[in-house]
Amino acid sequence: MIGLAPRDVILAWRERRGNKSGNQSTASYHECPVLMPPGWASRFPAWSASRLWSVAGKKVRGLGSKISGLVVTSPHYLPLVRLAKQYVPTFYYCSDDYAQYAGWGSDVMLRLETEIVRQVAHSFFVSTALAERAVKDYGVPTDKVSVSPNATSDDFLKPVAEEDLRALLARHPQLRRPLVGVVGGINERLDFELLLKCSSLREIGSLVMVGPIAANLNNKAFDQLRQHPHCVFVGAQPHAELRAWMQALDVALIPYCESRFNQSCSPMRLFDHLAAGRPIVATAACAQVGEFANVVRVGRSSDEVLSYLVEECRRISDMVDIERRRILAKKNTWATRAENLKRVLHTGNH
Repeated sequence: MIGLAPRDVILAWRERRGNKSGNQSTASYHECPVLMPPGWASRFPAWSASRLWSVAGKKVRGLGSKISGLVVTSPHYLPLVRLAKQYVPTFYYCSDDYAQYAGWGSDVMLRLETEIVRQVAHSFFVSTALAERAVKDYGVPTDKVSVSPNATSDDFLKPVAEEDLRALLARHPQLRRPLVGVVGGINERLDFELLLKCSSLREIGSLVMVGPIAANLNNKAFDQLRQHPHCVFVGAQPHAELRAWMQALDVALIPYCESRFNQSCSPMRLFDHLAAGRPIVATAACAQVGEFANVVRVGRSSDEVLSYLVEECRRISDMVDIERRRILAKKNTWATRAENLKRVLHTGNH
């Protein structure tokens, strides 16, 4: 398998000066960076499609093989799909509601996505909400659409030694148990009013925020949260340490606020928290989280979320419940997703 990685030539030059290397090639996956002019997707769509297809063919021939199918991951690749479908089956993998991306243009994205799902042999969406939109609004037959949510990796299923968890928390001596944690990007998608109330609960020792803070985050409740004595921001952490952070928590919190984007998203943090096995409390802002209500306590209001947090902080960890979450996580790994995708792709190639 090869993965085309179009790179704006100016951004690539800046990354090279910063000694940043993003190549993810493995024995079975060959990443192929392709330098492109600024604005290539919108300014030069036909030329860009021809260049990407040419580079892909050359790379595959160099490996002694031929292209048997094409998967695209953005509506911007519609011209490439139109070109490639003359020769091989084409597929679309949608990982987000791109119409909600700032600067992408919602009407343009919806128009492009409508066309691309009608052109390809099959489309994969990370959530039921996005797949249902394709069927209802784009008029795509249900047998040409699949739901393939995000997932966790086998690494997150591995238990972290107790002494390693203690060493991790010792780096932040201000943390107190019970420890409630939010792990992932800290941005406008979170309900900071709720988090502020969470920090003030007497039953909580500390609220720890693990993850990078979005630039230019302008939110009064967020500013107050940063000053709260019971809330600790530890910043972005190495990916290898996220598993330990998740297992160090007493309660995991997924505090999404209400928005169209959150409602249709597929949060990777959900599956990683399931792998950690710790109790999970979440808002009802994400439909996919609600699909796991048998192992996640989903609050329909701020008061209900806070009530669930208090209950979970008072409870002694139940090993049966922990294992139940981990068993579910084992069914939702990237390896499992890959096998399911491969099955559909293979069908589309014949």
